[in-house]
Amino acid sequence: MGALFLSQFPVFISVLTDFRNRQTGWRKLGFWIKKISLDLMPMAITEKASPSIHKWQIMPLWIFCVTLPFVYSSVGVDPSILPRQVAASFLILIFGCLLFFTQQKSTFRVGVIPLFLILLWFAYGFSYFQATNQIEATYIILKIGIFVFVGWVVYALTKHKIVTLERLSLMVTITGIITTLMAVGNMMLLHSKGVNVLEGDNMYKVNATFGHKNLLSSFLFLCLPMFGVQVAVTTNKAWRVSLYSFGIILIGILVLLQTRAVLLAISVCGLAVLFLLIFGLAKHLSSLQKRISVLIASGSILLLFSCLYIYRDKLSLLTRTESFIERKNLWNNTLQMISEHPIAGVGAANWQIQMPKYGMQKFYEVNYTISEGLTNFQRPHNDFLWVWAETGVIGFLMYSLIFMFSLVYAYQLFRKEESLSLKIGYVMLFVQVLGFMVISSVDFPWERIEHPVVLMMTIGFLAATHDTGQQWKGLKMYRWMWLIPVILSMYSIFVCAQRWKSELQLRKMYKAHAAGNWQRLVVEGTKAQTPYFNMDYYSIPLQWYVGVGYFMQDNLVEAKKRFEEAYQLHPYQVHVLNNYGACFEKEGNHTKAIELLEQSHRLSPTFSDGIINLSGAYFNAGRLDDAYNIITKFRYDEQNERFKMFALTIIKVKLEEIIKIEKTTPFATYLKQIVSDDKRILFEYQKSEEHQTNLLVWLQKQSIRHRIQ
Repeated sequence: MGALFLSQFPVFISVLTDFRNRQTGWRKLGFWIKKISLDLMPMAITEKASPSIHKWQIMPLWIFCVTLPFVYSSVGVDPSILPRQVAASFLILIFGCLLFFTQQKSTFRVGVIPLFLILLWFAYGFSYFQATNQIEATYIILKIGIFVFVGWVVYALTKHKIVTLERLSLMVTITGIITTLMAVGNMMLLHSKGVNVLEGDNMYKVNATFGHKNLLSSFLFLCLPMFGVQVAVTTNKAWRVSLYSFGIILIGILVLLQTRAVLLAISVCGLAVLFLLIFGLAKHLSSLQKRISVLIASGSILLLFSCLYIYRDKLSLLTRTESFIERKNLWNNTLQMISEHPIAGVGAANWQIQMPKYGMQKFYEVNYTISEGLTNFQRPHNDFLWVWAETGVIGFLMYSLIFMFSLVYAYQLFRKEESLSLKIGYVMLFVQVLGFMVISSVDFPWERIEHPVVLMMTIGFLAATHDTGQQWKGLKMYRWMWLIPVILSMYSIFVCAQRWKSELQLRKMYKAHAAGNWQRLVVEGTKAQTPYFNMDYYSIPLQWYVGVGYFMQDNLVEAKKRFEEAYQLHPYQVHVLNNYGACFEKEGNHTKAIELLEQSHRLSPTFSDGIINLSGAYFNAGRLDDAYNIITKFRYDEQNERFKMFALTIIKVKLEEIIKIEKTTPFATYLKQIVSDDKRILFEYQKSEEHQTNLLVWLQKQSIRHRIQ
């Protein structure tokens, strides 16, 4: 009932505005109620051998779209991914059952894009066998399967004429309006608390129910073209005015949020729309209008290149920002990963595990927390590279072809359509797909739920509309295949429920870790670990946390066991390597400890704990020179007592060794004066670092100055 009311929302606005004339108003209201009543009746769609699917069966899709922004829970670590995946899974479960039971024929046909979607899902499925962490791979395969079958469901509903351009655009438009109102409400709430969103990083607090301002911005952008479709197809003036009003507010929010990926998408799509409308509508224009259109297009290109030239210095600054340098380093690491695993990939959800293998030191200058292992990336901020790295070349080709064919279909429908309003509608769908591609090239909308779902709805509609009436009837599929999404969605709901329980435990585990409550850390970390969840959202195995809890309680046996399990899941996590190596060092197994600690050091040469532990392992193994060379790479930190203890111990022994060799030389005499003075040694260490000189070289220079004085 609610879905039908929303589908008639523009008409309802018109009815309300006509109540200035009571007679006309009541007549329109009666007509509207009658139309709603008729729509509630199960009237079958009559097509050639059409299944008995009824209009009201679009209601679950309506409910899903309208409630999507509200599906959110602040008690989880990620407030929206799991809840929205559950919602999408229920959608697929409902439609899978409906299509299986109501489809009269035992076979049906699909076109190229649904086939590409299935092949993309298969690529993810096969990547399971390449994955280091197969539990995470399973979850991602389920999530991608939900995306794929959203496209399939909309494809089927469009084929049966349940989903039309007007209905599809109206659903997404209502979702966009709700999200816009949420964003405005978020800003007003912040303002009431005295927060100026225009100051500093306060704009990051504007995220509605999307967790991050960039995710909110990109989702609003994907909804915006549907506003354009509604403006083109509606004949209701009041609704059109409402669309313009909300559209202006939405654009204003996009400008305020200043998400560069979205601004880039707006620029690219703006030019695409300009050329599509000018050259696609040429036959509708007079000779003078055509000349004006060519001038506008030429002027736009000239203006674009002029701006690029005039602001070239500012544009070059963008490539020197920390954010851009981070992305560039991530892309370089990902390309190395692809070159190593070009065919099969590294496995779904396993990019985050393999990425540190290709070096973390390059991030030190822009964000030292990355090289310290405190910040971990889960995706490369480029979905095309991400898909290729995880699923191999087949997955990349399918992912790319889905976009390419969707754009071609939108363009062909635009050229073929005679109705001006529908032409504009197909242009808007073209814009949405192109915009997602642009954002995907510099960000990660593919990771979320709401972004791919909206995209798949559009792609499913475009594919079905294009395939209808084509001479090639497509590939034959069997009705029982609708049971696949039914089973998939049921398992997805179950896995999400199990992961949600683990998420609730994660909060308790983090709290215990921060408080240094090691016994509680072991308990909560063990509870969070399940057959469906074994790594947190920072790419750290849960067993590492449990191992830390045991290690800090001096239970070396259990700690080593947990660190070993964590190492099997993530062999390139510097903290895992560091702690696992420390266990061997405590056992006196210097060889194995050094092997693991050297691996950690190769991944991140400036990782502070790794430097300290490796220098200690070298020292205990009798490798004094190696211990000295490693510890003197540590950047002086007055607050780090552990560093000072290790540094003083190793440096003193090194100086005493030199004194024994030099004996009575002036340099040996100078070293004898400082070798027992801890403060003096640390002072000289700090000075040598300031002058970017090796400590021993610096001490030799100081010895010469001392003699001269």
